[in-house]
Amino acid sequence: LKYIGGVLRSAGAPTGSRVAVVSNPVVAPLYVGEVEASLRRSGFYPVICTVPDGEAYKTLETVRSLYDQFLAGGLDRSSTVIAVGGGVTGDLAGFAAATFMRGVRFAQVPTSLLAMVDAAIGGKTGVDLPGETPGLLPDRDWKRQVYREPWFDGDTVNLSIGQGYLGITPLQMAVATAAVANGGSVVIPYLVSRITGVR
Repeated sequence: LKYIGGVLRSAGAPTGSRVAVVSNPVVAPLYVGEVEASLRRSGFYPVICTVPDGEAYKTLETVRSLYDQFLAGGLDRSSTVIAVGGGVTGDLAGFAAATFMRGVRFAQVPTSLLAMVDAAIGGKTGVDLPGETPGLLPDRDWKRQVYREPWFDGDTVNLSIGQGYLGITPLQMAVATAAVANGGSVVIPYLVSRITGVR
């Protein structure tokens, strides 16, 4: 968290621009102070924005309240929105960033396992609408319904390597699966260039 300002600067966010830090009343007291301090040290002007906690608030009305907070804080097209929180906060802030002034920069600082998986494997970012269906993991029935085609052995092979109808990489799927298998403990993969001292 203490490096978020430098990370934003190196990613191209203009120094001196405003950064909306979106969080909720449960998470904000734990993390937002450190994020705000890092942004100030890096030459940004943080604007603290809040959304209510809970799935029930993932609505267009809550997004409208973010727009109001963005405007009151002086955000413009050069601004950035950072979501600090769980999946609901990330979905709301991401949707608001994508639609505010036809889109501004967006960064995720996920604080829950679900938010980490959502951010890592690119789940939808949005708000709940009546009749909306959640994301899917393709299977035989889905392919038959959508494409009116049978499931082929090649579809299984493609799915197993993160191709075909599934838009995530094998490593992303492995991390998500390991988190579920390990009771919520996230394993961070590392690329090892050399192992020494093993016989």
